[in-house]
Amino acid sequence: MEKVISKLEGLRGQGNKFKDEDGFVYWTKLDCKYHITVRCSLWKTGCKAKDKVSKNDTTKLVLTVGHENNHVGNLYNIVSKFRSICNGRSKNEQISLRVIYNETSSMPEFINKNVGPFVSHRRTMQRHRKSNQPTSPQTMTDFHYQLIGDYVHLPVMDNVPIYMGKIGTDPEEGITMLFVLPEIKNILRTGSTFLMDGTFAAAPSFNRECQQLYVIMGITFNTGFPIAFALMSRKTARAYNALFKRLLEIEPQWTPQTIIVDFERAAMVSLKAIFNNVTIRGCWFHSSQALWRKVGEFGMIEICTGHRNAYDIVHMLMALPLLPVDKVMEGFLSIRQFYTENVENSLPVESCRIFQRYFQYYKSTWLQGPNADILSVNSVIWRTNNVLEVSHQHLRMHMGNMHQPEPWVFLKGLITYSSGVLADYNLAIDGIQVREPQRQIWIDHQRNLDLASRLLAEGRYTVSEFLACTKHVTPNFGVVRPMHIAQPRPLPEIQPVVENRQPVNAREFILERWPIVDGEINILHLIHGLDNEEEEENIPHPVLPDNTYISLEDLTIEPIISESCYICHYSMPTVIAIPCRHQGLCAPCHQTYIRMPPYRTIPYYRCPLCRGEITTYFIIV
Repeated sequence: MEKVISKLEGLRGQGNKFKDEDGFVYWTKLDCKYHITVRCSLWKTGCKAKDKVSKNDTTKLVLTVGHENNHVGNLYNIVSKFRSICNGRSKNEQISLRVIYNETSSMPEFINKNVGPFVSHRRTMQRHRKSNQPTSPQTMTDFHYQLIGDYVHLPVMDNVPIYMGKIGTDPEEGITMLFVLPEIKNILRTGSTFLMDGTFAAAPSFNRECQQLYVIMGITFNTGFPIAFALMSRKTARAYNALFKRLLEIEPQWTPQTIIVDFERAAMVSLKAIFNNVTIRGCWFHSSQALWRKVGEFGMIEICTGHRNAYDIVHMLMALPLLPVDKVMEGFLSIRQFYTENVENSLPVESCRIFQRYFQYYKSTWLQGPNADILSVNSVIWRTNNVLEVSHQHLRMHMGNMHQPEPWVFLKGLITYSSGVLADYNLAIDGIQVREPQRQIWIDHQRNLDLASRLLAEGRYTVSEFLACTKHVTPNFGVVRPMHIAQPRPLPEIQPVVENRQPVNAREFILERWPIVDGEINILHLIHGLDNEEEEENIPHPVLPDNTYISLEDLTIEPIISESCYICHYSMPTVIAIPCRHQGLCAPCHQTYIRMPPYRTIPYYRCPLCRGEITTYFIIV
């Protein structure tokens, strides 16, 4: 079978491919003296087609072995289209190449089509990805010269450059490459609270030269916005001094009032030296995380998962930063006393030694030295920098979740992520809420913490009672609080007293105690109760109180107003019980209270304060 073919020229004017009139492509297999043996380009997929091309006439092909029956003529075009899509996405997107291959192969037009395995496309996809990027720098200095030289047009947002140059003049300061977002940098002038934290995963390696990506976030409109990103080769106090001074040159009116840090000593020393009147607080989550990490290092996880009081001690230590500064040591001593009274006698000697080491670690690390001054987060609105940790995760998502990505991948992901941050900032300026609503559990934790703090300040809670309440708002790190199992107390052995008693006739015993006047009364009535329903006593059920909605202007009585709701201890009471005139329930708790069935706990037809009967509820509207 003869076919008309044409030779496919390559980029250099040479080629070993042929294409016939039906669209099949053939590759040269063997170059003989008088002819060229070719085979189908899809021979790896199972096609056994084999042909010969005469050297005297290269426009004709003699087909010796035909194509497979399932070999569609346009399969080459399908594979070419598949390869084109994969290469195009590899060039323009920063997600994993494997993800691109899987998503493309699952498209309807490629289902049940043999487009080749991933390994046959990977190198081509990698080549297209690198072709869209400049030469990858090997050092931070090389990257700096690229950004201020031939590629100065790349680190730009809204025609405003975001790269502020290289910082550092000596080995102690190292090299710091600073990126500052336009418009958002105004928070440096207007904001009062800032969060600072470093991440290692999102920073390019530069052959292990870069140690971290340090991010500074400002709080405005009750939302955190990242302002500056700094690639740092050193984490010394002088390196941080150079960074903060450069930011002060960019915005001289930067006067922070509160800064939340992750207990990095060099950063704390630098902040105290540059900002005189700033209040530095440690991240509460970082301190709790460090405590739980030590639980694992000391081998205490098994103790905490099996002993409820031991678990509570660890979480009360986590709750210590919620106390005022002058009460932290008192709280620590109360926890030691709780351990002595409730835990020490129920643990083996070796476990007690571990707990003593744990207490000593906490005292030397968190109650002494520089951490003691910034441990307390009492009366601070932003107690953690978790919102900054979430920002790190979102930034990595824009880099394809790569660990230590390439420098140009980092820059592209940073610009893409910052564009979304800038859009959210503009919406926040217009009064649109961009922060996600808090989960109900965090709202409940905040309400309980506010209540406990208020009761502690009023002297209605002791420090130990405060810690007993706030230990429930600490992170559990995936370990559930163990159930409280009461240990049975051994009962004294009592020898049974055996007496020789004669059996008693039940009928004679009852007749002797309660003589029957009417002989027709069944004796079973006295044993099993009444048979006749008419003889049962009718117990009157309580009358449900009426709900009357009334305004303050129409109220003619003077109610006895409670400070807060009797049930939730949080909301203002708006429901008055009549006739006792106690105003002690809020509207939601009142609805829950009146739905309680009679004779269960506190009946709803009685006042929860004086237990007097209620005839009417006045609900203030």
